[in-house]
Amino acid sequence: MARNKVLQEFQRRTRRHHDHRFLSDWDEMQPVGEGDVSADVAERDRAHLTYQSLSSTEKRLFEVAFMQGLAPSHGAARLEISPSSFTTKVFRLRRRIAALQDAD
Repeated sequence: MARNKVLQEFQRRTRRHHDHRFLSDWDEMQPVGEGDVSADVAERDRAHLTYQSLSSTEKRLFEVAFMQGLAPSHGAARLEISPSSFTTKVFRLRRRIAALQDAD
């Protein structure tokens, strides 16, 4: 029972630290309307063009791996492939995106 109480206290402290870490990340975000808006628009356009250059299979992988933020095992299950295949495809997708961005 004492062991469980120690584990529960450790988990409680870890959760609290984790929650505060995200709050500090939120505070550091730049408010909307400050900074160079034209640079933000150009970056969004560049990202949109890169995304549009991907095939439909690559777009699906991008959505599962990056937009939904699933772990490799869950992403692989969603795409009905093995986890090792999923990580390999994500690695190749990252290289393809980097190449498309370098081409701009």
